[in-house]
Amino acid sequence: AIMRSFAMPWQRCCRSPRRVIRPAMRWVSTAARVAEPYCWRSLFGAASAAVVVPALLHQRVECDQQDAASKEWWTDPAQCSDVCGQWRRSWNPDWDGRAPPQGEKMKAVGAIRHLLFVRHGQYDLDTEEHGLTELGRKQSELLAQRLVLERLTPKKDRYGEVQVQYAGIWVSNVTRAIQTAQILAAHLPDVALKEPDPLLAEGKPTQPHPSSSPSRLSDLWEDSARMEAGFRKYVHREVDYKRLADKEKRRKKKEKELGD
Repeated sequence: AIMRSFAMPWQRCCRSPRRVIRPAMRWVSTAARVAEPYCWRSLFGAASAAVVVPALLHQRVECDQQDAASKEWWTDPAQCSDVCGQWRRSWNPDWDGRAPPQGEKMKAVGAIRHLLFVRHGQYDLDTEEHGLTELGRKQSELLAQRLVLERLTPKKDRYGEVQVQYAGIWVSNVTRAIQTAQILAAHLPDVALKEPDPLLAEGKPTQPHPSSSPSRLSDLWEDSARMEAGFRKYVHREVDYKRLADKEKRRKKKEKELGD
């Protein structure tokens, strides 16, 4: 009866109590039969219960802890998706996989890329397409004017004077983002407006914090993987130094073979 009372709460636990209860009951039953001729059954039953119950209590505590952890999985970014699990607080010099091979010193080449991340203007929450409001269009117009001014005004830094040149406008497939990009492109007619890319659409890479309730785990996994793919596609150094180093090694090897 004692064992059954402890076994009932375990139906919701990932670790079944049967692994503890069944071996323990077999051990008690066998030992009781051996002890029967000596009239030790009652005494032995009490002793065996004292042995089994602490074991069950210990496992019940473990299961309760697991239940509490499973209910709060969304407070740990590493458990929200495999992508979030890669996040580290310390700086990774090879964050884009294009850093020079470890131990090799290479001269910096290529342009320094500057990425301007633009949020869409205010949009209408009362419509299905969530297009820009009049205020949102005005916000986009003001941003376009500033971008034009940035290009017309030379910039100075420790490397000298720099004239800003825009390589293109990339946008997601979200309506409000496309409308914002079209307004920017109208003020920058010589800058190519690229085809909408779904990888750039907004989403949840992890559970927002603070949050009163968790998001769907499947949504977090899909959004985080998609957004990570978008980041890797667009956010990186212009030059892949690892590929450049391999190319240089092949060139030197070929020169040596021709020399021999």
